[in-house]
Amino acid sequence: MLNSVGSDPNISLPSSEDSKKSAILAKDQFLKILVAQMKYQDPMNPVKGTDFTNQLAQFSSLEQLIQVNDNLGSVRTGQEQLGQLAMTNFLGKNVLSEGSGITVTNGTPTTARYEVLGYAESGSLTVFDETGAIIWITDLGRKAPGRYDVSWDGKDMQGNSVPDGEYRFQTDFYDEKDDYVPSQNYQTGTVQRVTFDDGGASFDLGNTKVPVESVIEVY
Repeated sequence: MLNSVGSDPNISLPSSEDSKKSAILAKDQFLKILVAQMKYQDPMNPVKGTDFTNQLAQFSSLEQLIQVNDNLGSVRTGQEQLGQLAMTNFLGKNVLSEGSGITVTNGTPTTARYEVLGYAESGSLTVFDETGAIIWITDLGRKAPGRYDVSWDGKDMQGNSVPDGEYRFQTDFYDEKDDYVPSQNYQTGTVQRVTFDDGGASFDLGNTKVPVESVIEVY
């Protein structure tokens, strides 16, 4: 089907002016060769009708291939436009994506999560402000592999509410041998805009942009 062919990254479809010019050049060269053959053929041994018919059939096949390539290029362009249009359906949606940002609004931080990728004997979660200063830190204790919510209430170590703004968090986990256990942080936000840069789509969450491929949940 055309849809599967147009979306296959292993198939190269002509889309530039250079490829179109090459196709037109090949067509013109074929015509010139055919005309020259007819013009300079040996009168005593003219081209047979069957040979001429075969050459015309080859020319027809060439034209059809050029047309097919043009059509496939149009299909791919159409698919890209449809894909971009579909992205607008995410406007106003909340998304969970890879990242460690937390936004505090009216004293309330946005939801954030982290995923422990192995068994951890100990762990900690640290919240930083925009200057990199530590605002809050807590002991997470022992954790099994899985995803957890960040339980920060938007207050500093002294129990004071932090100013509204942008913050980030960091998680650190260690096993029984005190070796580092990897983890992945996730941030949430509401899609305010969809942007297309360098062939890729990104969601503008207001405080940050996240690539579409980093989104793991929409709700």
